Amino acid sequence: MRTTHSRIPDAFGKGSTVVEHVFLDDVIEAWDAAMTRAGIDPTLPASVAALRDLLDKAGVLTLSTWGMVYKAEHARADLASALAAFGVDAPAESAIEAPPEDRVLH
Repeated sequence: MRTTHSRIPDAFGKGSTVVEHVFLDDVIEAWDAAMTRAGIDPTLPASVAALRDLLDKAGVLTLSTWGMVYKAEHARADLASALAAFGVDAPAESAIEAPPEDRVLH
């Protein structure tokens, strides 16, 4: 699953934090690839329902996270859990792009 890094300003205006996160399109792509690799049609009703539940959870986590991002560690765990219900292994980790230099920009 592709991830990206973004600098999220601190809630109190005192700096920022670099956060590794994913976009929902990348979660969907990882789901489809894992299901297809396992020989399961990702358009089956049970698969679509499980993906919808995963995306619902992702939406809640995104809205409740400062910076409104779906953190990569949550995405990996949630995807692995949802796929395990079908007996499918989580996708292998992709190469992580280097995060931006962790310093406060003025």
